[in-house]
Amino acid sequence: MVNLAPEALRQGLLTVLADATAAMTTAELRRCLSTGFRAEIVHERVYHHLEILEKRGDVIRVGPIGRHTTWRLNTSATRVVRGGLSG
Repeated sequence: MVNLAPEALRQGLLTVLADATAAMTTAELRRCLSTGFRAEIVHERVYHHLEILEKRGDVIRVGPIGRHTTWRLNTSATRVVRGGLSG
């Protein structure tokens, strides 16, 4: 597993959500980050950083789809640095 900086992961989450057309599950976000960073990222780590972003007001927990929590960007509060994911 590659050691990615916490802020890089958070920015990656914001970038993926900014490009999304609908709310995304934690699992979907994990797959996007793992692909983008070309590194395996565990579900719990993604969820932890989503909770931090939620506390900051950058993302909104939309609600569960079955057992899965979904997230979307809080467009009224978030600024996303464009340029894609990079490790």
